[in-house]
Amino acid sequence: IILVITGLGYLAYLNSSMILAEIISKKTMTPVSIKDVIWEKDSFTIGDIMIANPKPARLPTAMRVKSIKVDAPYKQYLENPILINQIHLDRQTSPPLPY
Repeated sequence: IILVITGLGYLAYLNSSMILAEIISKKTMTPVSIKDVIWEKDSFTIGDIMIANPKPARLPTAMRVKSIKVDAPYKQYLENPILINQIHLDRQTSPPLPY
């Protein structure tokens, strides 16, 4: 049984970008794409995330960011409310839109 749990954990780790995109997509009710997720001690980095706007919006993309680094011990995600120490967004992957 330990081998099965380890195997499932490894599959979740390999597919973490797809799983996280699906979770965010369900919460925002919009398409979400994530290139990769890098796991580190007490933090993770989401690479190349794009969140689409809902259908009636004029612009197709709500947010596009090169990377998002979230600093928080992993045990915090099991608590309510979740306490996140810092979130760092690294500029857009495409040129800013003219306003």
